[in-house]
Amino acid sequence: MKLQKMMFAAVAVLAIVCAGCKDSEDAGSIRIPAYLRVDGTEIVDWRADIPAEVSIPDGITAINDNAFYDCDRIHSVFVPRSVTYIAEKAFYSCGSLESITIGDGVTYIGEYAFANCPDLKDVYYNGDLEQWRAVEKYNKPFGYSRYDRGTSYYYTKERDVTIHCTDGDTIE
Repeated sequence: MKLQKMMFAAVAVLAIVCAGCKDSEDAGSIRIPAYLRVDGTEIVDWRADIPAEVSIPDGITAINDNAFYDCDRIHSVFVPRSVTYIAEKAFYSCGSLESITIGDGVTYIGEYAFANCPDLKDVYYNGDLEQWRAVEKYNKPFGYSRYDRGTSYYYTKERDVTIHCTDGDTIE
């Protein structure tokens, strides 16, 4: 049942985002929505007209450092199997981000990739638990918030994030 909900959500996001492709760039054979800025097959930034539900186009291979930094407009993200690399702070401080679906092609999630995302409680991974455990996760990618202390700052674990895999759940 969870897998069916996950697949339905991914299809719904894809359907919504296709409407945003009308004014898109063409990166080779990858159709890039106008609200994303890319360099080759890597997402580097977002634009002001980004929708609440974002689907990374199939064929993109990486989401670069700070690509969605401080993007409070997005509520959900679908990352396809073609993406293998989610860089440091890729979704840092996305205050409205509630859920993300990650394809089983991801092999690396960078430091604080989803830090300062207070509403993020569920990650849907389109692979099994063994595959999830094999993903290299560098230094606190989920559930941490940053606090400033004068000229320095620190991160603290604020919440657990549930990772929903095809064969069960785990907590990060």
